[in-house]
Amino acid sequence: MENCTILGIDISKVSTGWSIIKVIDNELKLIDYGYIPTEKLNHSDSLIKIDEKITQVIEKYKPNYASIEQMFVGKNAGTGMTLANAHGVVLLALAKKNIPHRYYSIMTIKSKTLGGIKTKKEDGSKKNGLEMKKEVERKIIEIFGVNSFTKEFNNDITDSISAAYTLYLMNGQEIEKKSKTKRKSKKSTTK
Repeated sequence: MENCTILGIDISKVSTGWSIIKVIDNELKLIDYGYIPTEKLNHSDSLIKIDEKITQVIEKYKPNYASIEQMFVGKNAGTGMTLANAHGVVLLALAKKNIPHRYYSIMTIKSKTLGGIKTKKEDGSKKNGLEMKKEVERKIIEIFGVNSFTKEFNNDITDSISAAYTLYLMNGQEIEKKSKTKRKSKKSTTK
């Protein structure tokens, strides 16, 4: 992926993080980033706000590609519906401008950004989600340089940057899915 602009997006129930990175001769530069706070809005207003801001970002930076952190929802169906609607709004904005996109799972983004995932701490205990987010945040700041972060940022923003960075590392490709081969058991037949 040479000489292109990538829009990274991370949608959450609280805010949607977005970022723009440019790739020029395999050099990465963080151009801009922001977030769309939606926590205090009703559902319809949050969808309108996401649409308006993502459309503004697309029109201003004219990205060649978009990378979106895949939706993760536990057992709460209501949260799933809310996030699915927000993803639909983002996908429509991208489709209107013919911008190809890729979805990457949270674990893929973390793994690619960090160069592998260590789920345990030095003492052997398991890392929690916030600890892993902070680890990704530190790595993103290391990759793009502390001077690239000239305004306030949050986890949704650094996750959006990680999504864009993952698209770059993956050269725009999807993750190869491991094929599950079923073992055929040989049945012996006796006559």
